[in-house]
Amino acid sequence: MHNLPFSQACENNQSPILGVLQRVFARSTRVLEIGSGTGQHAVYFAPALPYLVWQPSDLPEHHAGINAWRQACPPTTGCWFLKEQHCFELPAI
Repeated sequence: MHNLPFSQACENNQSPILGVLQRVFARSTRVLEIGSGTGQHAVYFAPALPYLVWQPSDLPEHHAGINAWRQACPPTTGCWFLKEQHCFELPAI
């Protein structure tokens, strides 16, 4: 998985966050992730939460990295993304 955007903070916090998401989203079917950044959380959480459709969103400059993670780590179970090739674009503030 070379040339993928990487955040050490994301690597460090994904396991504790997953524990919370498993409880909070137990009865949910869709998640809109606001500020998806590198895309690491999406590829980590989605296989562990296969009953969710996981939709990343971020500024346009992050879309390529998010999609690179999606392509490098295809799902083995469940549905990862509502839109295969796209992220929702956040408006400029």
